[in-house]
Order: sequence, then structure tokens, then C-alpha cells
Amino acid sequence: QVPDLDEYIAAVEGNFQEFINIHNLENLLTPNKNTILHIHLTSTTSQTVSEEFVTKILKECGCLVLLPNAKRETVLHIAARYGHSNIAKLLLEHVKAFPPSDIEKGIGAEKKFMRATNNEKDTALHEAVRYHHIEVVKTLLEMDPDYSYRANNANETTLYLASQRQISKWWLRYQTK
Repeated sequence: QVPDLDEYIAAVEGNFQEFINIHNLENLLTPNKNTILHIHLTSTTSQTVSEEFVTKILKECGCLVLLPNAKRETVLHIAARYGHSNIAKLLLEHVKAFPPSDIEKGIGAEKKFMRATNNEKDTALHEAVRYHHIEVVKTLLEMDPDYSYRANNANETTLYLASQRQISKWWLRYQTK
């Protein structure tokens, strides 16, 4: 079901009250399959994004964190693109509580979540580096420091993007700690 205007505005503004009586929030999708969390994170600035709203929505419907939109972007991709470092941490902690997804390889749910790629094969780290959101980059690297991020469809690795954006000195310093 597509959100009506009031629901869409409530998602933009972070008004949880509008969603209290709605069951199956995972079915509330825009034509591009954006959830209310996608809407909230793309419609706000870092100053107005509501950690409280995201927390309440995840408490009500925890699976929303995993639902990709039509471009296969998770809400972590969106948080990384818009520089919402506090939300990225919150999302990762939420997913970390999920059961391990690949026990034989030792990959926890949060690492699989972080490594998820969109249609362009970008991870959340690609997005954070591309848009120069260092706090999000730090958060992602701290959660999964040993993963070797693959190149996206444009053959760009995260380290390549970092060097293009002149943050490779910081990156290399961070990697050697």
C-alpha cells in the first residue's frame, strides 16, 4: 500500500504518532519501494533527522531496516549518503542483535548488512566516502575493519573513491592503527 499524503508528511517530519495504529509497516511503500525510513532519512538534514523516530519505527517493525528500495538501497545506504552517522550506528546496533547470518564464515548480521550492495554495486561505505561523510566512514570501518570492499559497477573501490576525494591520508592513518 502506498503511503497517503499525511503518512508521507509524517515520515518526512518524523511524526511517529501517525504510524501507531498501522500494522505491517513493511507494506507501506512508495512506488519506488521506499519505506518510511527511506523517506525520513532522505527528506531531512543531519540536524533534523530524528533518532527517536527511527528507534520507535524499528521497535514497531524491526524488519524495515533490511528492506531495500527499487534501487536495492537499504536505509544504511541512505544514512551513509546523507551523513547521518548517529543513525548509521543505530541501524548497525539494531541489526547486530539479529542472529548470525553466516556462521560458517563468521559473518554476523551487521557485517552482511554493511556489505549489501545496491544496483550499482555500491555499499554504504561507497556512499559515505563518495559524499565525504567521514564520521559514517569511521563507523563503518570500525564495525568491519578487515573486509576488503570490492569495486562497484564503475570499477571504483572505496579506497579509490577516498583517494579521489583526498581523504586517503586519513584512511591510511586509520587503517594502520
